[in-house]
Amino acid sequence: MSELDIAIAAAKEAGEKILEFRELGFKQKLKSDNSIVTQADISSNEIITNHLSKTGIAICSEESIINDDISEYWLIDPLDGTANFVKNSNDFSILISLISSNKPILSVIYSPVYKQCMSCNGKNIFINGVEISNLRVDISPNILLSGMRKKVDESANLREKIRQNIDGDIISVGSGMKFYKLALGSAGIYIRNKVSHSWDIAAGDLIVQASGGVMVGIKDKKELQYDIKTLRNEPFIALSKENVKYLDKFLKIINS
Repeated sequence: MSELDIAIAAAKEAGEKILEFRELGFKQKLKSDNSIVTQADISSNEIITNHLSKTGIAICSEESIINDDISEYWLIDPLDGTANFVKNSNDFSILISLISSNKPILSVIYSPVYKQCMSCNGKNIFINGVEISNLRVDISPNILLSGMRKKVDESANLREKIRQNIDGDIISVGSGMKFYKLALGSAGIYIRNKVSHSWDIAAGDLIVQASGGVMVGIKDKKELQYDIKTLRNEPFIALSKENVKYLDKFLKIINS
């Protein structure tokens, strides 16, 4: 099996386990940063780690962080959108990426509920084995993506400024599925005006770029770096292929 096939198999098996916990119930607790972790997170992490260990490549996860001085490693979020999962929302996913020299080179975004697996080998993107070019039919470049939380913050204000300039709509989408929609073209813009954990965005970053979109820092307009020593990224904007030409316009609005 290729490294990408191993990652896909890992995500699918972990997804089944997550759904099993969803049906039968699970325990949860708060981590030191006050975020929620459940039995489903831990079990998914173990399943994915067991699969990926076959590659002999180091593994860094939200639930088992490493900060060794290495140039290649797997980066995983075994249950992205844990808060949504706890609320019985369908907006959660599994994120897996292979990082080399601070850049994602393979990635998987898997939705256990919908059994939708978007994977990228660095150049081509597939959904359940079908190349994405055959699936981009509902193009909506004027749709802005928002997280599931309803709190009005600076990011929300920025989205509203952009929306007014493109006469678009804002929809709420949880977890890594935002990047899924950008790559598919069913949404056009995602702004994150806060620091992010690398495991939340690395898989989506590669998929957005490979689909012809762009994902860069708001402040410096540079592609994001995935340094294992920090595992954090500055605020960014991600655009679908149809909106790349408006990058400078959007950055000007954001930074005004």
